[in-house]
Amino acid sequence: MLTLIVSDRYLQWVDLPWKRGTRLIGYQEVFEELLLKENFQWIFLDEPNNPQHLINILHFIKENHLSVSVFLAHYNGIDEDLKLSELRKQYNIEGILYAPLETNGLFTICFLDENKTLEQRIVQLFKDIGISSSQNGYHYLKSAIEWNVRLSIPHTKLKIMKLYPILAKQYHTTSSNIERNMRYVIEKTFLMGNTEMLDHLFQHVVNVQNGKVTNAEFIQICTDYLNSQLV
Repeated sequence: MLTLIVSDRYLQWVDLPWKRGTRLIGYQEVFEELLLKENFQWIFLDEPNNPQHLINILHFIKENHLSVSVFLAHYNGIDEDLKLSELRKQYNIEGILYAPLETNGLFTICFLDENKTLEQRIVQLFKDIGISSSQNGYHYLKSAIEWNVRLSIPHTKLKIMKLYPILAKQYHTTSSNIERNMRYVIEKTFLMGNTEMLDHLFQHVVNVQNGKVTNAEFIQICTDYLNSQLV
């Protein structure tokens, strides 16, 4: 899958762990021939020094009816010079790329059309499973699954040990506290939760009556279940 990144911050992007098929160019480079020649599936548009440069690319994609998924990198200027709501009225922008430069190569994409319902779907799943919302681990697990569902960069998979420090920073706590609270809630759920739903989700991983799942297994299985509902 071919991916194009357009950015004025070349040095900050170039050292990230991109896979083969990823092309990085600056806004000052000639992009028209490249877009017409290469069959890119993903285009990520970082914050430009000149907002008009981003508009030019969006306009070119629209005018040439290019079949490509366009994402904007998350930055402050999007709420000022480039109003997201206005851009979406004119161009087909599928989502926002979060944290590309702050998390050592761990990416998450927020698909705009799904953003309003993802949290609701996770909350409903937790309710069906029987997870108590009164524990800190509930919120840690919910955030972890949100990250995992939105981790949509090709060939990128959630590494639970990378996720703990990100969540720890988000919730102003420690990685060990995140891991411990997740594990506690999962173990409590398997003891007191909805056995029928747990068996449905985890039957191929563990005996619900007697066994346990790891934090990573729990997050991934819930993610797979949520993704299957979109198919």
